[in-house]
Amino acid sequence: MRSRYLHAVLLSGLALGLLALVIHPGRQESHKVVARKARADIATPGEISSAISGLELNYAERLMKDAPLNGAESLVLRARFALYRGDCDEARAILSMSNASEVPVIRELSQLAEGCARAVAGAKMITDDSRGVWVRVQDDADAVWVNLVADVAARARDVTGAELGIHLPRPLRIELVMDHASLSAMTGLPLEAAETTGTVAVARWGRVTMLSPRSFAKGYPWQDTLAHEITHLLVTAATRDNASLWLQEALAKHFETRWRPPRPLDDVPDQHELTHLAWLQGRSVGIENLGTSIALLPSPESARIAYAEVSDFLDFILRESGWPALRLLLRDLRELGTDGTNRALVSVTGYSQSDWILRWRAALSRESATKKINDEIAPGLVTEGEIERARRLRLAELLTSRHAYGAVIQLLSQDRVAQSNLPELRATAGLATLQQGAPDRALEFLGLPAGLLGLQGNWLALRGRALFELDRKTEADSFFDWALAFAPTDERVCCEGRSQSDGLAENLPSLFVGSVRRPLCLAARGLAASAGQPPID
Repeated sequence: MRSRYLHAVLLSGLALGLLALVIHPGRQESHKVVARKARADIATPGEISSAISGLELNYAERLMKDAPLNGAESLVLRARFALYRGDCDEARAILSMSNASEVPVIRELSQLAEGCARAVAGAKMITDDSRGVWVRVQDDADAVWVNLVADVAARARDVTGAELGIHLPRPLRIELVMDHASLSAMTGLPLEAAETTGTVAVARWGRVTMLSPRSFAKGYPWQDTLAHEITHLLVTAATRDNASLWLQEALAKHFETRWRPPRPLDDVPDQHELTHLAWLQGRSVGIENLGTSIALLPSPESARIAYAEVSDFLDFILRESGWPALRLLLRDLRELGTDGTNRALVSVTGYSQSDWILRWRAALSRESATKKINDEIAPGLVTEGEIERARRLRLAELLTSRHAYGAVIQLLSQDRVAQSNLPELRATAGLATLQQGAPDRALEFLGLPAGLLGLQGNWLALRGRALFELDRKTEADSFFDWALAFAPTDERVCCEGRSQSDGLAENLPSLFVGSVRRPLCLAARGLAASAGQPPID
């Protein structure tokens, strides 16, 4: 998620101060020549701002050393530069040198710098020079999985950058925070908007700020989320932050899974089908109605439709024009400014943005609906039968906490489980059968990813455990790694489907815990023990 409402607001309205020259009367002409040369070499505030927006921070720093910046103009540029480097304290100190109430943009930056400085107070910085990544963790307990974060970040940056022909300057900066309040303070995204749309990460100020998976009982798909946000930074660097919101979000959505091998459910829900259904039902958000950020839309449903629409719109353009045109579009945007998308599209494809929208909508209208609109079940909703199974799930979880695994299996019969697409219910039944030494039956209870209403780390880890106990270790290892993509700090995920709360007697050395997962498993068990209660399944 990203927004443009805090970037480059002041510079067009601020005057550039001129250096006063003291010229000796006898050498006036020669001094004029030198002065003209010096002025030609000195960057304007707009040039410095563009360098910062394009993440060319080393270049921006060199420009600022020689530029004759004055007053509010200097404060804004230097504060923005500090924020892009992740130095919130320096930004706050710079802005404290002025009366913030005099200039609105300074007041806004001061509030952001103050909130950011509070959020990172006491945070731990971890630098991976070999990968060109630094990660700052708000909670020290997240430090154990930073190596995994850095690995995913570097792969996503390099793979996506190569496909787009973009180089992202190093280091890649990532912030891990524990709650939406900190996410808001670090990025400027309104807290209410973040909570309303369920925003978990934001690419802004040259950094990715992301909620730790430990903030959620069952985690969330943080790896693809991180890749999504890194794509935003890549596009920002390529265009100097001049790409339209729809193009930013469409590319981020397109590349959030392309950095890794394909997995089941990568294409679920189908973005085109969701777009087509929203169009037929009159629930379309519209490319031209996205506002300043998808995170600011009124509901999670609106955000989901918006993501589907920008993805489908980009796919439509690519089918007509191809990827080479897209790369040219990004290159043109670098010099055309924030309102240059339309001119760049005309130059590269021959059609304006409004022309493309009309052609895309015409194509949607020509498609015939395969079902009656009123009979279509909205994706993601459970049926009445699932409500009854959810009640049984709550009871089964209580029985599981008391190690009454036989009673769990009686409560969740094979027929009831087979009819369910809830991963929680299948995972509970799978755990009960595993604890009773029946991994083959556990696989039947767990089912396959394609039959589920979403995926969770717990389900993936338990399926990996069942496969391992059936001596299918290669398959098991892939599921264990996949589980880490959801909850890398959860005990059962990190310890390959096992938790001390299950009443197991085995020690860590007896488990098939890989080199990456072993320290995560130890840390997760320590966290679970310190919490004084079993981890939430």
